[in-house]
Amino acid sequence: LNINTLGVVLIPFLIAITYIKLEYSALMLLVAFVVVSIFFLLRLINGLINAFSFGFFKPYIFLYLCALEILPIIMLIALINR
Repeated sequence: LNINTLGVVLIPFLIAITYIKLEYSALMLLVAFVVVSIFFLLRLINGLINAFSFGFFKPYIFLYLCALEILPIIMLIALINR
């Protein structure tokens, strides 16, 4: 699962959002957000499986998750709620 696959999966949602009524477009945006979230979680799980299979030092994996995966999401949520 890579970012190109996600782009291809999101194309029908973008086309549908453009051509459907406004009240349904919010639902399509929600579904697209769920799809992006699922891809993100699958990519994160795949990365963790690869890291543990190669025997990386566990604190480094924790620092990686906090710095590059979790912190941007927290910052985005804080920005949206502002």
